[in-house]
Amino acid sequence: MSQPPLDSRFVLPETRALAALGCFDLLATIFLIASHRAQEGNALMSSVLEHFGPAGLSLVKTLLLAIPLVIAEAARKRSPVFVPRALRIGLVAYVILLLFAYKDPILALFSGGGHAPPR
Repeated sequence: MSQPPLDSRFVLPETRALAALGCFDLLATIFLIASHRAQEGNALMSSVLEHFGPAGLSLVKTLLLAIPLVIAEAARKRSPVFVPRALRIGLVAYVILLLFAYKDPILALFSGGGHAPPR
């Protein structure tokens, strides 16, 4: 069974991948903060967490990812080549950022315990 042409897909695979990565990032952040294995390293997000708790952090992180993805999907009709390429670049950048951000917590998980330094 062949895939439909790129233009007829409801949501691009790159958009779905970025959304899934964002969900992983959010869940991992909440887990690591709740288990005292990391602290929020982003000053803005740390302030949101301090004032509004995990629910506020979840809402802000979700909106800061969802809004650009919705805009990209809306722009796809006008730029069917540029948008998927831009999303792929964003996906690679997000993976690299997460690898750096979660390096210490991941190493702490595999080393058998201890707490990782702030994220």
